Amino acid sequence: MRKTIFILIFGIFGLVIQGSAQGQLELNSTFSTVENCDYKTQGIFVVWWDKANDYGNEAEELLGTLVDCQNDCLDIYNMKNPPNPIAGYYYNVYIHNGHDLFPDGWAMGQGTDTNGYPFLTIPIGYANTNNAGAQHEGFHIFQYNANSPGFAYSGDSQWYIEATANWYAALKHPDSKNEFVTASCITYNPQVPMWYTFNNKEDGDQPSWLRSCHQYGMNILINYLTDVRDISPEIIVGGFFAETNDLPQEYLYKQIGPENFRELFADFTAHNVGGFEHFPEGTEARTYQELATYGDLNDTHPIVDTFTNEGSNGQWLEPKNDFVTRAWAYNVYKINNSEKAQYQFYLKGQEAGEQGDRATFRGRIVVKTGDAIKYLNMEMDDLINGSITYDAEKEDEEIYLVIVSVPESFRGNQKFRYQIKIDYNNLSGIGEVRKKNSLGKNYPNPFDHKTLIPYELAKDSEVTLTICDNAGRQVLSLDGGHQPAGKHDFTISADLFSPGLYYYNLAAENLSETKTMIVK
Repeated sequence: MRKTIFILIFGIFGLVIQGSAQGQLELNSTFSTVENCDYKTQGIFVVWWDKANDYGNEAEELLGTLVDCQNDCLDIYNMKNPPNPIAGYYYNVYIHNGHDLFPDGWAMGQGTDTNGYPFLTIPIGYANTNNAGAQHEGFHIFQYNANSPGFAYSGDSQWYIEATANWYAALKHPDSKNEFVTASCITYNPQVPMWYTFNNKEDGDQPSWLRSCHQYGMNILINYLTDVRDISPEIIVGGFFAETNDLPQEYLYKQIGPENFRELFADFTAHNVGGFEHFPEGTEARTYQELATYGDLNDTHPIVDTFTNEGSNGQWLEPKNDFVTRAWAYNVYKINNSEKAQYQFYLKGQEAGEQGDRATFRGRIVVKTGDAIKYLNMEMDDLINGSITYDAEKEDEEIYLVIVSVPESFRGNQKFRYQIKIDYNNLSGIGEVRKKNSLGKNYPNPFDHKTLIPYELAKDSEVTLTICDNAGRQVLSLDGGHQPAGKHDFTISADLFSPGLYYYNLAAENLSETKTMIVK
């Protein structure tokens, strides 16, 4: 191991370190001195901490994590070093605990000091080897010298800086469901545009975890593109250093190809509805847990409308105003099915958005049969109209229609309106029952008044419904008694519960099945 020689030179920048792998780099900190802080260096980084604490081991682990990030960013993704080492200074990283000499209010993130150089603050709990939060912030370090005006951390491009940092952290932890905890910010407000952030929200949007973390949750798109559909990381990262005025979403559209990107985005939305089957096991449950803990359940729009063994009765339906799709966004309609039936889905879009941009739509069908998931593409007659027919079996318990807005429009919150119609034809014969007991998904969900929990019995059986909270504590048990074969349901009132995520279990002969529901 190279031995570092320390030479004390007192001047405007304090200490100069010689003999490092970078040649000669100087300390240049506005928040610390060698008198009040200890520090360690590796590569281009110096990690500082208050002398009142013993964070030497944590500093070494953090340095290793950041150097690994640097190797990835420079050697694999062709990104650039921050300005500090280019100017001859170490990049400053500060480990803090909220009760030390560093400024109050520090959290985790990159800032710019009064000397004009970026620095990083890391809470002590994140200063360890291979920490995903530190890797997220480490990726930001090498975004700092990006030369594309269209990729600025503002407006309709801000989302991409955070989404790609989360994408990188997820790549470093390919088996971790925890790298997708903000995915519900997308799936429970799918109608907002890809680039939605707290800085470009619509008038009247209230600050909330769901809204503020949308930009982080969009890593599910980036990870879907690279991990599932083999889009090159060079395309994902290349725009930062392409000297382009294009916004990130516009850059991807051009680099991947307009039609290909539209189809990929539509497939991505269907993957979300299908429960993230290509992501680590447990991703859907983990992100719903995060939603129930931090989300405002009164500000969710996951399902526009729900049908049960029926269609729209010949009517053309349009989503309510707060559900209407913006650009590069989607809506979901759900059918609870327990019959052999034919469903015909029709889409009729308006030609232009509210601000005149030409509309383009895609449609997807997602079918859940037990643990199996099937995806179907709507056949488009033109840019805005399409249809698809699906012959459902009784075992196809959940059928989803996904309407996807993919116009050549990349800014703002412009709404793109459409109508849908669902025709239903029962093919099973009246009175035919399922061959096995089954528990359906409650609807509506989430709910703030009442919800219906449907189930079906293949033969006469004793029935019990039990509901537990997110911690596993039983909060309600209903004895349904002895019930005949056929379709039944329980009606549950929200007045019995506090807002949050709950698990309901139906016990009957040869059946013990559990599903989730959310009380607003």
